[in-house]
Amino acid sequence: MNIWIDNLQLDDRELGNVGLRSRRVNKVASFDEISIRAPAIVLEGRGAWLEQNGGQVSHFNATFTGGELGQLAKLLKTGNEVKGG
Repeated sequence: MNIWIDNLQLDDRELGNVGLRSRRVNKVASFDEISIRAPAIVLEGRGAWLEQNGGQVSHFNATFTGGELGQLAKLLKTGNEVKGG
């Protein structure tokens, strides 16, 4: 599955460019690419979701390479804990 959105908006929040490339092999959902590019956050990651020993396990890794902490707090609606950015 490949999903790429140039300007994702959720309610009144602009999440920017969001992408996901994934595939399923047997009982493993592999997320080969997870991407978010917005003024508040620049993130690249990957991960997997699988069934293991009768349960479900997920593993994700992400690297943040940019963004503004104040804008991210505003985007996530965390309040005024972070000022400036």
